[in-house]
Amino acid sequence: MNPVSRSPGSLFPFASFISRLERASLIYLALPIVLWTAIWLKVVFALPLLLGMGWAGWMIVRREASPWIPSERVSAPRLPALWTLLVIAGVAMLWALYAGAGGFTYQNPDWEKHSAILRDLNEAPWPVAFQIQDTHTPLVYYLAYYLPAALVGKMLGWWWASAFLWLWTAAGIFLAVTWFTLLIGRHFVLAAVFFVFANGLDFVGQRLVSDGAIPGGTDHIDWWAGWVFLCYPGHASQLGWAPQHSLAAWIVTGLIAVQLSWRRDISRYGFFVALTALWSPFTFIGLLPVLAIAALLLRGRGCFHPINLIGAVLVGVSVLYFGSTASTAPRGWQWRQFDFHLYANRFLLFHLFEWGIFFLFARELRRSQDPSLRILFWAVAVTLLTITFYRIGLYNDWCMRVSIPSLFLLWAGTARSFLRPPYTIETKLVLLLVFLGMLGSFPELLRAFSTERINPPPLEEQAHVVNIDPSIAHQYLGRKNSFFFTHLARSNEGISVRP
Repeated sequence: MNPVSRSPGSLFPFASFISRLERASLIYLALPIVLWTAIWLKVVFALPLLLGMGWAGWMIVRREASPWIPSERVSAPRLPALWTLLVIAGVAMLWALYAGAGGFTYQNPDWEKHSAILRDLNEAPWPVAFQIQDTHTPLVYYLAYYLPAALVGKMLGWWWASAFLWLWTAAGIFLAVTWFTLLIGRHFVLAAVFFVFANGLDFVGQRLVSDGAIPGGTDHIDWWAGWVFLCYPGHASQLGWAPQHSLAAWIVTGLIAVQLSWRRDISRYGFFVALTALWSPFTFIGLLPVLAIAALLLRGRGCFHPINLIGAVLVGVSVLYFGSTASTAPRGWQWRQFDFHLYANRFLLFHLFEWGIFFLFARELRRSQDPSLRILFWAVAVTLLTITFYRIGLYNDWCMRVSIPSLFLLWAGTARSFLRPPYTIETKLVLLLVFLGMLGSFPELLRAFSTERINPPPLEEQAHVVNIDPSIAHQYLGRKNSFFFTHLARSNEGISVRP
């Protein structure tokens, strides 16, 4: 298909829709950061940072119409119809429900931690801290996902906090899926459904390493390459186990990728990426290559705009906050922690089945019709390869979470390959790979039907953070004598908890 140039008039509906979606994304991402800043920081630090973020948000809204390039030669933008957006909203609400958000259906084991954090945020004064045997211990974790629901819980009670967490999760899914479908540009409902089921060839890999044995219907097979060795989770697994990592990363990755061919500068992108630091420091790191590619393609225009500089200050505060954790997570080069003579075959199979084979057959990943996306997709290949050489975290969160933005782009390129013309034999091969990948996502979704309940477990059944598995709990506790809690944070006596 030959690219054609656009007139300003033909771009107006697209630019208007993107502006509204960007506004909604900004509110969603920034609301918990505003809450955290206003309550965790001393007034002398919180006030200027809040004013700076408010000014940055206002400037983003004001500058929305100006940076569009009407003559950029890429395929014509298409917009979803209203009924399509309603379908996406329905998908988002059902997926959030059956992913365990709010506790109205089955919850994977990681939700014990999520519910504990939500309970402590719901019950304890902010900033949350614990008095454990006369020791003052602050809670240190990426709290952005939980804060709005916890605020509702403080005002209305635990049930409403749970219900709002479900709706909050659904809102994030809606924004992420809408950005994803815009990036595909065709067949929006099919693109949305694919987003839910997007997954590497876990099912094939698991059968190869287990002598062909078919796993149980709800077995967690993400770790088929070796427990805590390597894992690139599919979207269903990401949401069902770690929504606090996934939602902001999906939204910002889509926001940048959709607009990359149409913006004149990156004066806003750094700020959006900075907002994700308190959502998840791992996915913040995963977004840095995306931001770097955007800066490269736009020749650095807007890099040092005051909007981005305010984002840099926010990142600095986030680094000091996370640096106050008392935990020392396992970390190091993979070859120092695993016998690569034993794992070499699985290392190669992992890269082939999780993303490599999709690059072989998905034409958009190799030679996208959009020049900007072509460079971005090739950067994805480099990122997904290099991430696996290092490890951080008891369960290798570095591999699982830093990869989330790159996996979003991998599946976008795959979807553009089978949902956009030309339709060739290569398209059929990609569809076969997509189907085999979906088999690996079914266990994550089927697990939601393994329990029947219509209300979340009561507050009294939720543990405090300090009372969950000790190997996990210590990751969420900080040091009162750190620079952040000594100089920047408000003081709080903490709640008394018996270990």
